[in-house]
Amino acid sequence: MKGRVALSSGLISVLLIGCGGYDGVGLSDDNSAEAKRYEVLKAIDEGNYDFVIQALSSDITYGGAFTQDEGRLNLASAYVGKAGFDANDIVKEMVNTVNNNTTSDDFQQFIQALSKNIGTYGTLYLSKASALYGQIAGSCNPAPAEDIKKDACFYRGIVDVATAAVSIVSIVKDVNDWLNPQGCAEDANGNSVGDDADASACAIEYGANGSCTVTGASLTSLNSNLTFTDSQGNNYSFELVKIDVSGGSGCTNTNTFYRLIDNGSGTMAVTEGYCDTNFNPCNTPDGTTCYPCPVVDNGDVLDITETIVNTVESSQQIITSLVQGTDTEQAVNDFITEVCGADQNCTESEIASYLQ
Repeated sequence: MKGRVALSSGLISVLLIGCGGYDGVGLSDDNSAEAKRYEVLKAIDEGNYDFVIQALSSDITYGGAFTQDEGRLNLASAYVGKAGFDANDIVKEMVNTVNNNTTSDDFQQFIQALSKNIGTYGTLYLSKASALYGQIAGSCNPAPAEDIKKDACFYRGIVDVATAAVSIVSIVKDVNDWLNPQGCAEDANGNSVGDDADASACAIEYGANGSCTVTGASLTSLNSNLTFTDSQGNNYSFELVKIDVSGGSGCTNTNTFYRLIDNGSGTMAVTEGYCDTNFNPCNTPDGTTCYPCPVVDNGDVLDITETIVNTVESSQQIITSLVQGTDTEQAVNDFITEVCGADQNCTESEIASYLQ
């Protein structure tokens, strides 16, 4: 319902209080609990997210300055900041999109807005934040009574919808090229969709159904068991696929892309940049020594089911439970309907269709 932006009591709150001696580097002469609380608050305000992440990852209470849930809430805020965002600004962008956009592409407009601020590994950091909010809140439906748990639920709902948007940016590579491709260099099959998005849609379909129906896209499986090994010795197995896009009117070129299908989930992996199988960065994917670099977190591969399908549905359920009848709920409902249809039941195939 337009014009209603109220977010319920206690939501969008800050739990940090006190005073002390944060010096901008990460150390304080005053080791009191009050000083440590202020130290973290000032670090978040100044965008020193690495300090907060290091401090609270080592000790979630930061030497007794916080309860465990307060520490988790502030660590999550740092991860959201590291991703390039502030949760309150995400809410404002959601509401502004719904109130100001007169077409049926609210979520596309939201994606475009967020794409301007995404930091490196944005999907990973937002996923970490969501997990921390989940640790605080437990179940969010029905809404919990305790304020800090209610706050955590709300933030989780907001961060989840942002995670879906940021994940889509990561798989289309460039939002403007996706929505407004220019010439054969960006749209070799002539379907008015950027070829990076075509390649991702093709790979998502292949993971879900074993085939690719994207016009002008041809998928080849290059390696059914490509194994990446991280610095801790964890192994991650993928199917490497190559997608060639061509056939547009007047286009003689073929644009080639590589994607990874997680062998654990059977779903296209979220990737960031390019690397070899030991996660050493490289510049140009070639299908033999340089590949899309999978995003992993504590032994877990991030894939589009986890970061798009599940997060869109989770956000809708949480926000409806907490702030029914507000613009925030309207925005989330509009987003999920746009991506997944009127039944609001998301699948990998619907994500592939949405990219088209």
